[in-house]
Amino acid sequence: MSVSRREALFAGAALPVSAVLWKTSYGQAPAAQPAGAQPIAATKQPTGRDPLVGVCMLIAGRRQIEACRWAMDKLTNQDCKAFAKAEIDEHEHVKDELKQFGLQYPSIPKEIEAGTASAIPATGTTTPSSGVQQASAIQPIPAIPVGNVVFPPPASDFVAVDHEICSQCIANYKTAMQKKHGLKFDKAFIGDQLHEHHALRDKVEVGQRNASAEMMPVLNEAHKIIEQHISTLEQLMTRLDEMKDGEEHKK
Repeated sequence: MSVSRREALFAGAALPVSAVLWKTSYGQAPAAQPAGAQPIAATKQPTGRDPLVGVCMLIAGRRQIEACRWAMDKLTNQDCKAFAKAEIDEHEHVKDELKQFGLQYPSIPKEIEAGTASAIPATGTTTPSSGVQQASAIQPIPAIPVGNVVFPPPASDFVAVDHEICSQCIANYKTAMQKKHGLKFDKAFIGDQLHEHHALRDKVEVGQRNASAEMMPVLNEAHKIIEQHISTLEQLMTRLDEMKDGEEHKK
């Protein structure tokens, strides 16, 4: 059983940002992008919650690209290798699709990465006598560009936190996986991918309820290929379960 490039597509982890937090006007050039951030060519206009859906796909795509790229040299079964390569290729394809909307991976300032960013002072907030901090009292970080679209505070906090979660996920994944070798590594890789794709299907369906008509084809394609991918992963898992150590190179 071989894995084709077009079998592999998934879309991103849900970002719990209310539409109320989105304050940037679409169709206008960003007023305050960090140094070095350059607008990208766009042929379609993002509307409504498209930027929210897009940034979720991009951050989740980064996890898959980095995890699969890291796993490539350690996988022993050729179909597992083919799957990892297809997953990388498809996420690169998703990134290209989102560039049509002027969206690309968030430009996270170095000071935010390092945890030294200065928060924007909160105003008109109070702390209850119980000591519980009100959500309105959380001091937001500066705006974060996602391609041509800027996420202003407080939506920028969610983008930064989701990016940080992605980084932690990749680090923990490598720590856990590097303890495995051969067939055990292959099984763990496919099991992780199967789990991710079941969750991703749910998230794409939520994205379909929130995206514009122009972005919908990207999500529809994602949903179709996720279904195909789940079927492929289930078959791969069954075949790996039937193997013994030393048989990893069998197809």
